[in-house]
Amino acid sequence: MKRIAIHSDVDGTILKQYDEDFTDMLKRTPEILPGVRDQFNKWSKNDYLIILTTARPESSRQRTEEQLREVGLFWHYLIMNYPNAPRYLINDLHPSNLQEPRAIAINLHRNKGMEELDLEYASMQQASKIRY
Repeated sequence: MKRIAIHSDVDGTILKQYDEDFTDMLKRTPEILPGVRDQFNKWSKNDYLIILTTARPESSRQRTEEQLREVGLFWHYLIMNYPNAPRYLINDLHPSNLQEPRAIAINLHRNKGMEELDLEYASMQQASKIRY
């Protein structure tokens, strides 16, 4: 089985995002969003590669990692200074299976968590939109 890579934003997707600047956010006790821990546990059980991204500055890396650990999360890579702007996930279609999408993007409502997240459904929906 191929190893799946999960790319996820931190604030508003994993941890509750407040309308304040980074300095105040770093002082808060982190609040994990609904369904996030269950998703992370499922991804760990299935040996998914977890890549987290955040617009937080590199100077806040230590506190960001502490906050993620405080809520019991783990990850493989944490990318800081990620632009707070549209993000595009681009990949090729493998010639042996042009029906299987290899780049799937999912937009979640801010601070709603991952309880309703269904990667299999998202993959099927993306497959129906493949353009050749």
